[in-house]
Amino acid sequence: MLRMIRSLIFLVAIGAMVPMATHAAPMSTLPNVQAGSAQPRKGSIQFVLINKAESSRTVTIQGQSYTLAPHQSMTISASIGAQAIGTGDGYENGKLLFTVDKLLKGTTVALN
Repeated sequence: MLRMIRSLIFLVAIGAMVPMATHAAPMSTLPNVQAGSAQPRKGSIQFVLINKAESSRTVTIQGQSYTLAPHQSMTISASIGAQAIGTGDGYENGKLLFTVDKLLKGTTVALN
């Protein structure tokens, strides 16, 4: 009788673990982790850039140029610390306009 109870307890325990094993992630979908390879990622901030001037303005952020027509707005996504450089008409070539930081998240930046 004791042997039957032990066998029954064993079968119940195995039956409880089988569903967990069937839902486990296959090894191919687990992230490939290597020691010492973690790099801090800079956050990305999204903000609206609007041209309030009467002429078009061109701004370069992280190597990407954005040209805004008069009174046009555009949603921009950039990394924290990226610099917005004014280029083209209306600006001295290479003038630093602003640096992207956490405070710009969800705000509107006006170009005059």
